[in-house]
Amino acid sequence: MYDDDIFGVVDPETGETAYCCIMGNVGENFAVAGYLGPEGLSGILGLFSGEIDPDESESMFIQKCLMCSFEDRSLLEASDLKQIKELGYQRQMY
Repeated sequence: MYDDDIFGVVDPETGETAYCCIMGNVGENFAVAGYLGPEGLSGILGLFSGEIDPDESESMFIQKCLMCSFEDRSLLEASDLKQIKELGYQRQMY
């Protein structure tokens, strides 16, 4: 998939649609994002059209989106690593 391929997932309890995209095709940012409802769809379409500039710091505050990003452990701060350890998560080796 490419970053601009989107698909919808409907929450069976609320009926709300999350418009999802998978990022990482070019090997830079590995993530999955869900843009929620009509407001989220408007946000992702604004990104695709250039109406919203993703390099502007304000752009992340005007999008209705949930994102799960997969980062290198070396990029985490000490407080993040502490919380991971306190939660009992362990590093998985594949």
